[in-house]
Amino acid sequence: MTRDGVPILFHDPALSAALVKGVFCNGNVADLSLADIRGSCALRYGETIPTLEEGLDMMVAETELEGVYLDVKVPDAVLPSARLAARTLARVAQGGERRFQILVAIPTTDVLDAWRAAKPALAAEGLAVPPCLVEFDPDLVLSEGCVAWGPTWTNGPRVHDVERVKAAGAGVVFWTINQSEFVDAFLTMAKPNGIITSRAALVFHRYQSIGTPPTAREEDGGAP
Repeated sequence: MTRDGVPILFHDPALSAALVKGVFCNGNVADLSLADIRGSCALRYGETIPTLEEGLDMMVAETELEGVYLDVKVPDAVLPSARLAARTLARVAQGGERRFQILVAIPTTDVLDAWRAAKPALAAEGLAVPPCLVEFDPDLVLSEGCVAWGPTWTNGPRVHDVERVKAAGAGVVFWTINQSEFVDAFLTMAKPNGIITSRAALVFHRYQSIGTPPTAREEDGGAP
């Protein structure tokens, strides 16, 4: 989140030559205003660094995406990001024809604390709490009322935990799996609801070949 409180879509806490270009483009995102960033920085191929609001609006209006896994990196960004997610979902629901979901991901205990604080703040503003996803602890998925668990693949398929979470009515989305042998292993052993990948076509092909089709409940808008 920028110094003036604007959530942006950016992977790292600081600007670096690996991700952005610009002679005066340096420093921590939190120390710079949106105007500082827009005035000094561009992404690798000259693109403007998008705000979260711009990204969500574009995804709804200009793509056929049905969902967003919103990985909130810093606690201060949780409430403004959840607020934007809630307003976007309300607007989509009002339209009635577009299928689109936003999961606010909780990757750390600090973000979890901020999420807990954000929920009453949203209610006080008359906004619905958007669905959440916990990355690190499957038990918190259930105790926090989240709809999904998002574990890293590096700890293995964790079949027992996946079955336990799915039996409770939540979904499981592993990240980030790019090698075909691991894609196949997780699809056949863990049978997750989704896999985050840099090779979407590969995962889709393998899912069609050996994956487990979603249940009717999931097709009707249940767990992702």
